[in-house]
Amino acid sequence: MAEDFPGLPVINRGFGGSGVADAVRYLDRVVVPLSPRAVVLYAGGNNIGTLTPPAIAAEMSTLVVALRAALPTTRIILLSLKPTRARAGQAEIVREVNRRYAELAAAHAEVVYVDLWTPFLDATGQPDARWLADDGHHPSREGYQRIAERTRRHLP
Repeated sequence: MAEDFPGLPVINRGFGGSGVADAVRYLDRVVVPLSPRAVVLYAGGNNIGTLTPPAIAAEMSTLVVALRAALPTTRIILLSLKPTRARAGQAEIVREVNRRYAELAAAHAEVVYVDLWTPFLDATGQPDARWLADDGHHPSREGYQRIAERTRRHLP
């Protein structure tokens, strides 16, 4: 992350396998004390298969509301979920989560929605292998750079 955001004090608070509810649970302990100027949220993908899009979006709404209450001047950058080859059969579910995330961002001041779905597609509308690691799910190094490029535009 230091490479992708040079000159910025970036702290990664994400951990593998976590869901949106985990971010809510640890918010007061690992984010709020830092009083960041911005918080970038990428969460919900691990909830697909266990929660419905409305439930995932409701958890994200809980997180956004909690962030806004604790850090009222902090910009929240809500990243959409990206398409993956590993979850190609769940593409419609991911699109529905993303639609709800966009609505959530539009309803809150200082929350910016960033579309990662479209930039991760190839010319045929399928997940582009260039942006995904060999597992077909996680971003490749180039994919992380693509995410950072789109995120950087919205940092305060």
